[in-house]
Amino acid sequence: MCPSTNSPEPELRIQEHQQSVGREPDGPGKRVGKVGEFTFIAPLKPGGAEKFRNHLAMSQAHAGYYEGLLGTVHDLRIVLFDNDTRLLFAATYDGDFQPYVGDVIAKAAPWLDEMFLDVLDGYAGANDPNFTEFVSRYQIEADLWFASNPDVTAMEIAKGQKMMKAFESLLDVASS
Repeated sequence: MCPSTNSPEPELRIQEHQQSVGREPDGPGKRVGKVGEFTFIAPLKPGGAEKFRNHLAMSQAHAGYYEGLLGTVHDLRIVLFDNDTRLLFAATYDGDFQPYVGDVIAKAAPWLDEMFLDVLDGYAGANDPNFTEFVSRYQIEADLWFASNPDVTAMEIAKGQKMMKAFESLLDVASS
């Protein structure tokens, strides 16, 4: 371990904010509090990047709907890299790994297929019997991962936002 260059006061503050990062109890990935991380890097088929980009506006437009159906995703990002030869899919989600994957298959399979059929090498569809083997072949665990709100679920955040909006409306009425 390398020696810290921080003075004692910042070092104490750093310790107060440290997260206890563990592993998912039922699959790969890290976990902090109520949330887990999912990181997946897969090869693209020849022409896959072009097909992905051709559908990008539609896939982006559908993201809120499908992620809303899941109700457990805090964030998601998809990145093409290595000269459009590989794809990174990374998400932060609530709960355990196996129920998350089950929910993704049950609720977001059409969206995944819209994005990844004829794009990812070896991807036969989210309802393919070998889908979980495909995912596990390319899933990796993040080396460093931080969750800003590890003890609050996506649904609790949405509920809190609705409560704040209602409260602000009440304050607006009271002040007018």
